[in-house]
Amino acid sequence: MAQHMGAKKIISLDASHASLPSQPLAVVALIEEAAVSNCLKNGPFRSAE
Repeated sequence: MAQHMGAKKIISLDASHASLPSQPLAVVALIEEAAVSNCLKNGPFRSAE
């Protein structure tokens, strides 16, 4: 599934199928890493004003 989605990074967590509630800090760290990487590549998000 990750390959089909074009995932850039895959992590394994010691969790049940519901990793967000059982390992929230690890999930947030992955999201933050992806956001920073995206901003470095494409520039920061700017709201449409």
